Amino acid sequence: MYGARFPDDGVRVVSNSNVLKKIESKLNIGISSTGILVIGNNNFITECSTLMNQLNGIDISLGQNNCILKCECNKNNNYGYSIIGTNTNNKLLLNTASENSNDGFFINSSPNTIFQNISNQNKTRGILVGAVADDNNIVKNLICNNSSSGIEIVNGSFRNAIDSNTVRNNGTDMTDAGILVNSGVANNTIRFNRARNNVIFDIEAIPPANFANTFDGNKCGNSDPPGLCI
Repeated sequence: MYGARFPDDGVRVVSNSNVLKKIESKLNIGISSTGILVIGNNNFITECSTLMNQLNGIDISLGQNNCILKCECNKNNNYGYSIIGTNTNNKLLLNTASENSNDGFFINSSPNTIFQNISNQNKTRGILVGAVADDNNIVKNLICNNSSSGIEIVNGSFRNAIDSNTVRNNGTDMTDAGILVNSGVANNTIRFNRARNNVIFDIEAIPPANFANTFDGNKCGNSDPPGLCI
């Protein structure tokens, strides 16, 4: 299936329990055009690709228990993948986001699982954990060469697990870090991550986030404050 140059979304999933496989959705040109928009539950989307859409690559804007597996979202004009609002128990597994104009993955709902994805060369962050993103598991992702921070947790986000990710070569200025934990973030666990060669710190926790969250077993070159790495 092929969807391109629509003034709206390339593919819109508005029902439940569908399987979408090997769909290509690209160059959709409306101001809010997304490659694949999911508004439904229990859908399985696999081996699909989105390219150069005017908004996001794949967007779960309403729905639960959806699974996105082995998809690619490249060069979209906003996020590669987005999960927002009251969505719950969605899974993003083994996907790739690269060269998107905003974040590779924007997670702003709870709870969801982001596992073994690649986020590479996006124009802002590799993964952004938003202000209403609680109880998410962000595990074993490869996050490299993004223009801003590799992973950023925004103020108001609680009880997320940032676990066993590889975070390398992210950031371009003093506001960035490999893993950036903002001051209003609490009760998150940042553990067993491998972070190297990020600008300017591999892990940065803006006080009091360094005390309000758990940092354990992270292997990195430097941190602010010191002591967040082993």
